[in-house]
Amino acid sequence: LYGHHDVLPRGKDASPRPAADAPRLKEEDVRFREELEELQLRVAALPQMDSPAPARPNHGAVAIDAGVGGPDAVRQLLGALPAGFARPLVLRQRIEGGQYDKLVRQMQRASALRVVLAQAGDPLQAGTVHVLPHGLDVKAAPAGLVFAPVDRAADFSALPAADSALVLLSGADPALVDRALGIALAGGIALGQSQDNCFDPAASIALVARGGHAAPIAKISQQLLERWPA
Repeated sequence: LYGHHDVLPRGKDASPRPAADAPRLKEEDVRFREELEELQLRVAALPQMDSPAPARPNHGAVAIDAGVGGPDAVRQLLGALPAGFARPLVLRQRIEGGQYDKLVRQMQRASALRVVLAQAGDPLQAGTVHVLPHGLDVKAAPAGLVFAPVDRAADFSALPAADSALVLLSGADPALVDRALGIALAGGIALGQSQDNCFDPAASIALVARGGHAAPIAKISQQLLERWPA
């Protein structure tokens, strides 16, 4: 790199580098070092870009399940949470036609949180709403929680129950009631949307019938913030 030596074999007619080139090579060496040091100083002075932190291995997430009538309730819930919310949120909102990109845009307009479409291999990030398309679920990895392909409906079974929440809004899948109760028993949060202004409260009714709890949207967001302050 400095030009001190040739790296290729010399030909038969090649002659040694003249000694007169030594001062010039020394000057080039000094100039190269000075430029390298200047570049290192410039790199060190560059501002660091903040990015959402991946969920730690022992940290959970807030899973939100909704179906028919769910988008309005989801907008209310996400709109009540601040940008610095301390846990990732995973939204499984079943919609006709699978227009998840449109759903991401709608929820971003309603929320101060970052809203993205989940993709296989992506890590869950605090302060981010991950819209979960069909065919993905949460998986535990050595570095934390990530999204992985599945051939079934997402059941959020990989979430650390003691540090997670499962919120069942209008149109939620009643099959998730067992998982919600398990999270509650482990010390996490499991809540259904109360029947007031709820288009399809079937999952919430089943949750309450088995000893769980339901609450208005404002109360749900309050409990989430009390558990994980921004």
